[in-house]
Amino acid sequence: MKINSASGTVKKDDKNVAPAKQAGGDAPLQAGATFREHERRKYRKQITVCEVDEQGALGQVAECDGLDISSNGIGFRSRKPMSVGCGLVIVATSTAGNAEAFFGMVRHCNYGEGARYHTGVEFREIPMSMSLRSWLKQHGVE
Repeated sequence: MKINSASGTVKKDDKNVAPAKQAGGDAPLQAGATFREHERRKYRKQITVCEVDEQGALGQVAECDGLDISSNGIGFRSRKPMSVGCGLVIVATSTAGNAEAFFGMVRHCNYGEGARYHTGVEFREIPMSMSLRSWLKQHGVE
C-alpha cells in the first residue's frame, strides 16, 4: 500500500473469495481451524495510528505495537479501544527503514492481555485532505 501521488489515495485489490476450504481438498474447514485470505507476517515494530473520517479530517493519535501484517491488513495492540468501522491512517516502517502510510478501517477490536486492545485493520481507500498530507509529512511520509 502506497500513496498514489496522482490521485492522493491508496487502493487495495478487491478479490472475490471462495468459501474456506482445507488446503489441498474440497472439504470445508473443520471446526476450530483457521483460515486467512492473505498470509500474515510478524510485524513487531511501533506504529503511529491516527483516526481519520470520510472527509480526511484527523482525530486522536496513538502510538501502538504492531503484531502482524498482510497484503490486506495489519494487526496491532493499543492502550485505547478503537471503534469498529473507524477509519485510520497508520504510519509504519518499511523493511528498508522508510516511513510508509497505510489506510484502513477497523474490522475488530478486542480486549487482550496486559491491559491492551488487539485491533485488526483492513486496508481501504481514504480521501487525502490537506491536513492529512501535512500530518503524513510530519511523520516522515513523502
